[in-house]
Amino acid sequence: RNNTRAVVIDSFTGYLNSLPHREKAVLDIQSLLKHLARADVLTMLIVAQHGLLGQNVGIDVDVSFLGDTVLLLRMSEHEGRLRRNITVVKKRHGPHDLDVRELFIASSGVSVVSYNPLPET
Repeated sequence: RNNTRAVVIDSFTGYLNSLPHREKAVLDIQSLLKHLARADVLTMLIVAQHGLLGQNVGIDVDVSFLGDTVLLLRMSEHEGRLRRNITVVKKRHGPHDLDVRELFIASSGVSVVSYNPLPET
């Protein structure tokens, strides 16, 4: 009914932790995501990761079944500088891309650069 093109829930982990009936909430979210997908709306669920530099990548909720694509964003240190690394860990449609890329966020916009490509197999 309107021109909504994207919905972001940040942080999805915090949202789920705030609800008394978490299991029902996940089913409700699944229904909402299906409805938004039929309306051609991009949805992003941001799940918190414990540990600043990605030492502990465990999260308390598995949401991979909710989405067509799952991205992993984590921080790493390289030569005394923090890097934001992004990679695709699940892609329902099309081939998987196993490259780890660096994510840059600046006032001019967002860019993703491949700095460590794997050889084609």
